[in-house]
This record gives sequence, structure tokens and C-alpha cells, in this order.
Amino acid sequence: MRTVHRIAAFFFLLFFFYMAVTGGAIQAIDLTALLTHAPASDPNIQAIRESEDGPANFAVIGTDDYDAAALPANFDFAASLRAALPGAHLAAGASSFKYVEWRMLGNKAVAQFKTPSARLVLNADNGKLLAAVPDRPRGRPAPLSPPSAHNAVKAYHRGNTVFGDWTLVAGMIVGTGLAVMIVTGLVVWVKLYAGRVRLGRYNPFWDAGSQWRQLHRAIALVSAVFILLIAFTGAWLEFDDFYRGVLVAQEAKAVGPADAVQHFFGDVSSPLTDTELPGMLATTLTSFQRDHPDTPIKVLRLRYFTGYAQGVVIAGGNETTQLVYNARSGQAMTQTEPGYPMVYFPFGWLNHETLKKFHRGDYFGLSGRVMSMLSSLALIYLSISGIVMYLELWGKRRRIGRKALFWK
Repeated sequence: MRTVHRIAAFFFLLFFFYMAVTGGAIQAIDLTALLTHAPASDPNIQAIRESEDGPANFAVIGTDDYDAAALPANFDFAASLRAALPGAHLAAGASSFKYVEWRMLGNKAVAQFKTPSARLVLNADNGKLLAAVPDRPRGRPAPLSPPSAHNAVKAYHRGNTVFGDWTLVAGMIVGTGLAVMIVTGLVVWVKLYAGRVRLGRYNPFWDAGSQWRQLHRAIALVSAVFILLIAFTGAWLEFDDFYRGVLVAQEAKAVGPADAVQHFFGDVSSPLTDTELPGMLATTLTSFQRDHPDTPIKVLRLRYFTGYAQGVVIAGGNETTQLVYNARSGQAMTQTEPGYPMVYFPFGWLNHETLKKFHRGDYFGLSGRVMSMLSSLALIYLSISGIVMYLELWGKRRRIGRKALFWK
């Protein structure tokens, strides 16, 4: 195990150092934004939230929704639907609606009806038309989040947007190598500690060798599980992105680059009918109030998404979230369901986003991010101390004529 540990160290320690520095820098940027309560419009906050609510054509929540006012607690959605439908049809002519939505616009509650060519904004109380906003041309939009320090460092951390897609394969190898380092290091420690226990020495942090070695052993033991989690999820994320890149490239050759990304950005809605809207609305409200009683609603949208009748609710106060319900059955729906458009990730969008949360640590909240940051610092030290220890040992062996780079 020592030999495997040293070989892995020889080939990968510089890569570990690079990944730890760039990963730690991302965490420092994110923690600064989170701990200073940066607004939702902050570029780093937008980068943190990018894609967490699904592909662009699935997500309803926008940057403004985090700070938006909630609809009145006693807002009567059913009455508003009855009041607004005639005005919407009058303005839209014979057009059908792609979605119906309620939200606050300034200090006024509005109902919005999306036609194939425009978005109609009506007073939610009396159904009076307030505005008709032309529809934007479809196609791939601008980046989901604006330029930010988070994304600038992330580009170097992942590597593929700066150095090319081959770095995704390198990332998988490096992540696997880090996992091997942690496991073999733990095995070596267990063997050594077992021998000490037989001698009645129970301190897991013992003094032996140089200070580099003592601190290396202690930090590795404390941080091993956290670094192993980061290594595993990082390698898996690189595999996901590589897999996705291959499939997107194949489809781009077949149908062209613009059409290849329509799974993410294309319109997959179906027309709504007046007769089904009251039932979809009632089912959505009942399901939401069952799961989140007394939680204020900021936005409620009724739509079809790839044949699923859905009610999308953006709710909350300080913590704003997007929730999606099957507007027929009332069951909660995720970002990955049978029949959704292909997103190219082998296990779906939700799995990929969950892996990202584990990798960053925020699956466990702010404390998880702090632990991830500390793990980055630990890996930086382990990389440096590992190089120093290797060079010291190799130098001693070289002086007595043993010049082999690897030894037992």
C-alpha cells in the first residue's frame, strides 16, 4: 500500500494542489457572497444558483423572484382566473395560451397569459389588460449567469472551457487518483495504529518522523472522509460532463449546433384549454398547501411540459424555492421524469445537480461549505507536505546509491 500511495503521489500531487487551490478559491468567493448576504442580483450569487432548478426551458424562477414580494395571503386565485380569462382572450384573439401565471408586478398582483407571440399582463383583480409584451425570438439565450469571479475561477478548476474537453478525462483520472491516495493512506495508518495499540499506545496522532510527517498524518486522518467525498463527486461530475459533451457533439453533427441544444432551451409546451385551468389550479394549490402550509406564494404558473400538466410554485420568504407539481395527480415532480427532453447526463439533470451540491458541500448547508473549504486547505497542505516528504526520503536513498523513484 505504501508503494501504491507513493506512486499515486508522484504522478498526481501537483494536480491535487492545482485542484485544491482553484476549488478553495471558488469556495472563498461563494462564502464571501453568502456570509455578506449579497443580493440575488450579485453575479456570484447567480453563478451559485445557475441551473439548480433545471434546464432553461424547465426553470421558471428568475433572479428577480428571490427579492420579489409575495402575493397577498388571502389572494383568490380562482376568482382571478375567472376575471382575467375573458380579457386575455379579447386581447389574444383566437390564440391559445402556453402558460397562465400569477405574480406581483411592483405593488400590484397581475395575471400573465403567454400566447405564441406575446405575453399579456392583466390586472389580477379585474382582468383589465395592462400590457402586451412581444415574445423574444426563441433560441439559445445568453449565459444563465453573468460574468463573475465564481465562473472565472470555475473555468480553470474544471479546465474544459480553457484547455479543452480532454481535461474532463484528466479530471476523472485525477479524482480517481485522489481517492486511491486517501484509501491507501488510511490503510497504511490503520496498520501502523493497530501495531501501536498492541503495545498499549492509543493516541491516533503520534509523534514520529519530521514535523511535516506528523502534521501530514494528523490532517489526512481528520480530513480523509471529506476529501474522499470531494474526489468521488468531482470525478463523477467530470464523467457526466464528458458524457454530455460527446452526445452533444454527435447530435450537432447530425442536426446542427443550434438544434442540438434545443433539449435545454426549446419550447416543449402544449396549448392550455380554458376548461382544464380551474382543475389544474385547484390541484396545484391543494398540493402546495399540503406540503408547505403558511408559506407565501410569489409565483404560480400553470403549463404543459412535454405532455405533463404542471403547476409551478415559487414560494418562500428569505429562502425562495421552486416547486413543481403534477397538476393532475398533485404529486411533486422533479427535474428528471420519464418523457422529459434529453439532457445528455447519463443519470439525469437532478442527479447531476445533487452531485454538485455534495461536491460543493452546500447539500449540508453553510457548515458543509465551510468543511469543503477546510478540506481544500487540508489538501493544499497534504500536497505540499507529500512532495517535501517524498523528496526528503528520495534524497536519503539517493545518497546511499538507491536512485529508484519508487520503492517499498
